[in-house]
Amino acid sequence: MPVGSALIRTLVALPEIRLRVAWLNDYTARRSLGLLAKELDGLCQQAEAAQPSAQEALLSVALLLAGLGPSPLRLALLEEAQARQLLCLQRLVQLGGEDTTPGLSLDERPVPAYSQDRELSLGERRSLARRPSRGAFDRLLRDPHPLVIRQLLQHPALTEADALRLATRRPAWPEPLLELARAPQWLARPRLRHALVLNPGAPSWLTQPLVCTCNRVQLLEVSTSTELSGLLRLTARELLVRKPPSPFTSAPHLQ
Repeated sequence: MPVGSALIRTLVALPEIRLRVAWLNDYTARRSLGLLAKELDGLCQQAEAAQPSAQEALLSVALLLAGLGPSPLRLALLEEAQARQLLCLQRLVQLGGEDTTPGLSLDERPVPAYSQDRELSLGERRSLARRPSRGAFDRLLRDPHPLVIRQLLQHPALTEADALRLATRRPAWPEPLLELARAPQWLARPRLRHALVLNPGAPSWLTQPLVCTCNRVQLLEVSTSTELSGLLRLTARELLVRKPPSPFTSAPHLQ
């Protein structure tokens, strides 16, 4: 049995993407680093060979890593992959040195004009995000504070088009994008993942796992982009070479 197959079976047996990511988060906390690295590398190898259930399982792994950000687990897996030459895992967890975080603190970032009279406080903006009118969505999506975005992402009236506007926003503040990455019910959607990957301001700790879930057409677009980092373009080229020359069959849409 190929390494990682048991992990793949367990993940695809779970019925819902949020449940898969939550289970995987607990599993990675309990598993020894060496065994976990081998399993994830085996999973990635099978996904790169276009094995459908492995591709489906890889989505959960990529969403977990993106939502964790540059976490201790991510750094430990990268060190393990480099030390043991686990190249497939290394592609998934690689961190670039080209991230350009805007130099303004949360308090210094411009806040949308919610009111003509005064600037709303953070608490007032969070309250507005709990019960927004459709007209307020535009301003809320441009809010730079992650707590406002976190509240908005939970609202049942939020649409995929709204989430796409957040994914493509420039400047790309990393904290709001991290909130989107921590909402697997949204990031499971291929258009949203691809929009984040193509956002040149998105940090590499977010885009690197996600590019590993791209299909061949998307990888070609990433590999030829003049706006994206060298690491991301190199990863896309490597994955294009490794993927079988057949149409990519994406995993079922998971809600």
